[in-house]
Order: sequence, then C-alpha cells, then structure tokens
Amino acid sequence: AVTMINLCNDTIVQTAARLSQVNTQSNDTIVWGGGSDCSDCFSVNKTANKDSLAVGDTVTFTITVCSHNAAADTMQLADVLPPSSVFTLISATPALPVTINNFAADTCVNYLVTGKYKTVGSCPNALFQNKAMVTSGGASYTDSVCVNVLYPCTDGNTIIIRDSVYSTYLPYRYDSVDVYIEGRLFVNDTLKFFSCDVVTNAASYITVLPGGYLDFANSTVTGCNSMWRGIAAKDSATVIVREQSVIADADTGIVISKRTYRVKIENATFLNFVTGIYAPPTNSNTYHAVNLTVENSTFNFTGFKNYYAGQALHGSKP
Repeated sequence: AVTMINLCNDTIVQTAARLSQVNTQSNDTIVWGGGSDCSDCFSVNKTANKDSLAVGDTVTFTITVCSHNAAADTMQLADVLPPSSVFTLISATPALPVTINNFAADTCVNYLVTGKYKTVGSCPNALFQNKAMVTSGGASYTDSVCVNVLYPCTDGNTIIIRDSVYSTYLPYRYDSVDVYIEGRLFVNDTLKFFSCDVVTNAASYITVLPGGYLDFANSTVTGCNSMWRGIAAKDSATVIVREQSVIADADTGIVISKRTYRVKIENATFLNFVTGIYAPPTNSNTYHAVNLTVENSTFNFTGFKNYYAGQALHGSKP
C-alpha cells in the first residue's frame, strides 16, 4: 500500500498495482483509483461578479463549497459580510449561516449572496473584505474576496476632490483629466480646470472665497445622477467660465455677492439650471459693485436631473 497526503492534509491509503514490462527490466508505476478516505474535508472559494462597482450598485458573491470526503458529511457555512453601515444584504440563497447534514461526497455546491454597498472604499480595507467560512468536525476552511467601491460616474482614473477641501491643498491647475467633487470645495487661491470633465456629487457646491480665482476653460461641470448647488462667488472673488465650457445641472449656476470682484462668462453654455446667474438684492442704500461680463454665451434647458436632498421644488419643463 502507498500512503499519500491530500489537499486537506488527511491520509489517503491506496493499494498500488505493480506493472512490469515484458523484458527483463521491471518498471514500477503507481496506479491510484481516485478514491478518498477523508472525513471532515472541504474546500471553499468565494468570488464576486465585479472587481469594482459604484455605491448603490448590486454585487453578487458566489461561495463554492466542495467536499473531498469518501462519504456524505456534515458541514456548516457562514458568511461574514461588512457591517450594516457599509453593506446592505439583499438576499442569500440559502439564508446563512446554514448547516448541511448530508453534503454529498466528492461534490461542489454554489451559494449566492447579493447586496449593495452604501459607502466608498477600496481594498485592502477590512470593511470591504467578505469572508466565507466552512466548518466540519474540528476543521475549518475560509476564503475571502474584496471589491473596490467607487463613486458613481467615476472610474479608477478619476481624481476625487474630497469634501471640505481648500484649493491651497490642491494643484493650482488640472489639465485633460476627469474630476469628481465629493461635496464642498473652497477656492481660496487659484484653481484652474483646462479641458476637464468635472462631475459633482448631489448637493455639492463650490465656494470662491475672498481673493480666490476659479477658471474653467474648455471644461464641463455636470451633476452625476442628481443636481448640485452651484458656484458661490464671495466678495473679492473671481470666476471665469470660457472657451466652450459648460456649467450644467446646478440649482444656481453662479451666485454673486455684493462685492464679487469679477465674473466673466465668455463663449460658454449654462444648461439645465433653476437659476443661471443670481445677484441677491441688497438693501435700498447700496448697489452691487460687480464686474460682470457675459459674451457669446448660451443659457438653455432640456430637463432636470434628480433633486438633491433639501433642494427647493422647482417644477419641470413644460
């Protein structure tokens, strides 16, 4: 007999047959019938149908459990998902954890788990790891899979400007790149976008602070799936929108303060806004001191994107 160790580190005993050549020299060859003397021997593999996905998209995990036993055996399958603050379980077939009392010998079975991620994150962050565990007797087997969760309307090449960032912590100029604005962006020095596609998260906004300078040239700024608040130009701020740039899907394209230094709109398009450019009224004794220029530009409307949370009702296109 020949003793071997299988993938479960259990002993396999198999009788070996001796095969001899017809000539005077003999040759021994091991012939294994493929049977197993294992018990409590399983393997588990967990995969996801997507390596990366956007927040809110559905992902399905496949857990493949294989028995390497000589006879039917009992196993328990559990699935460790991220916390409910990160992941919403939609379905598990069957519901997990589960105990299978007569898992057939030499058989593989797939179990499906489907859900959605609520927040953005990337591997190897433990919150985005999903682990399956099989236990049988005193043995346990695990496998895990991790997925990258992105903002919608982005991919792995998109530059993410995080919420509440000041422009002093950013490059002063972006060229020919895709940019995603997560929330509040404060421009307190020079910030330029040249030939860029800028996408905004719902309800995000750009505030150009006193002394700040914001310049869009041949760039587009659009809402992702919902509208965004727009651009606010504070006292002594400058906003330039030029060279076929498009500002779209904002509640108010640009809000001008009483002493905004300069707003220049030249060869640009404002699209699908509630209000294009707005200068709030002052009291009766003061006037706006704004250098506002609008040349060769278009203000047009085709339809609104979804409301952002807290947005005032604005109706729809007739």
